[in-house]
Amino acid sequence: MPLDPSIPAERLAYMLDDTRASIVVTTSELKHIMDGAHDGAFVVLDEDRSLIEAQPATPVERSVDPQQLAYVIYTSGSTGKPKGVMVHQDGLVNYLQWTAHGYASHGTTGAPLFSSISFDLGIPNLFAPLITGQPVHLMPMDLDTAELGAALAAAGPFSFIKLTPGHLDLLTHQLTAEQARDVAQPCDRGLATPSPPRWPPAGGSWRGRRAPVSARSTGRRRSPSAIPVR
Repeated sequence: MPLDPSIPAERLAYMLDDTRASIVVTTSELKHIMDGAHDGAFVVLDEDRSLIEAQPATPVERSVDPQQLAYVIYTSGSTGKPKGVMVHQDGLVNYLQWTAHGYASHGTTGAPLFSSISFDLGIPNLFAPLITGQPVHLMPMDLDTAELGAALAAAGPFSFIKLTPGHLDLLTHQLTAEQARDVAQPCDRGLATPSPPRWPPAGGSWRGRRAPVSARSTGRRRSPSAIPVR
């Protein structure tokens, strides 16, 4: 379960309690945020480095069930308490196969990761480049959205950029027509969202809608990609 250190401690505590998480992996810089939210064990990557490095380097034996939980991610909670969604291995694999083909195959320069790790939007930007041998460009954690266009233009071009319609509208005011054309590889497949009236022609580079998941895109047996935490 990804935890965003910028969200309120009360929400972090609720998520950890709701999932009955027993271990939190963090760093010494961020551990103080979790101290009041978690009363279980911690793995502090920098403080525990010697203990971690002392462990065997051989791969851990494991058995993966397609119905096994991959991760839990929570909604924003804007209409009440955050709701956890359990994403299973088969749903995640199907989705990432689609994104590797539909997004990452348009280039070799990867994608930027600029959204919170606790927001599902970042899943394609993080994993699709990695499973196709491309880089992930980590934008600064404290990046102001007012600087998003400049940051993307400076770091690009990218194979693709996954963003929301809100981001797309914001970038219409931050990028010139030339910058918009060059910041990402043109995409002309699938579910590209129509450009806003102010958006200059950019070859259809922007994606604002979520790609299909599981059976629709792969032809495999239909299976739920995610179910709510009970």
